[in-house]
Amino acid sequence: KKNISAMIYYPIPLYKQMAFKNYVTTDLLLRNTEKLCKNVISIPMHTELDYSTQNYITKTINSFFSI
Repeated sequence: KKNISAMIYYPIPLYKQMAFKNYVTTDLLLRNTEKLCKNVISIPMHTELDYSTQNYITKTINSFFSI
């Protein structure tokens, strides 16, 4: 609603992805990893963000959390 892109980059933990199937056992469970994959989002952070955009993103997120 506030025009700030946000997404989950790793909804499936890396250790459960096909590329790693030969390196982990099927009974492996990484609880913290599972929790983070469900709860962590990524917001814009790169060298092309000007100060006003950084400020807008910061203030908007702080406002959301009433900081």
